[in-house]
Amino acid sequence: MLNNSLKKIVFLLILSSLAGRIFGISNYAFAGDFVAREATIKAGFLLKFSEFIQWPEYYSSLHSEEPLNICLHGEDKFGNIFDYVNDHDILRRKIEITRSVPINELKSCHLVFISTHKIEDIDKLAREIRKSPVLVVTTSKAISHPLVAINFRKINNRIRFEINLSAFERSGIKISSELLKLAINIVRID
Repeated sequence: MLNNSLKKIVFLLILSSLAGRIFGISNYAFAGDFVAREATIKAGFLLKFSEFIQWPEYYSSLHSEEPLNICLHGEDKFGNIFDYVNDHDILRRKIEITRSVPINELKSCHLVFISTHKIEDIDKLAREIRKSPVLVVTTSKAISHPLVAINFRKINNRIRFEINLSAFERSGIKISSELLKLAINIVRID
């Protein structure tokens, strides 16, 4: 039997599938192309992660009317998947997706997704955000930098994720034990 966390993630993925069909993104996101399906799954996870994350109280934008700012740095393989999400209430708060965000502006983001081909920017990003409560998510074979909190991995043609507890501790962001249970790997990279 699925626990509540997994049920929520499955529900979000089903919801994103239905929304895609309703709002016209199905041609891109469900055309049988694994890259497009992979982007859809990652988008669902990026949206859902915020329910399992608690930003520090002093980072007040999540405790006000401001939207949750998800920033994409580097190549955007999401196509129009996020188009409906911008400025809509999803997961009990407004979501704002900002694309092609330069390094020097990522400090204003709540969650940053760094595309694979921009992973070389990770040291620059580390200098920019220092101890700011910014959740950094990447896609690579394994977490290899202390700044990365969550890393997507493709295993047997399925998208999974691993978690770096040190990155959460460094930023002051708290992670739910429910999300930890769903991770395929939990590491500490200092």
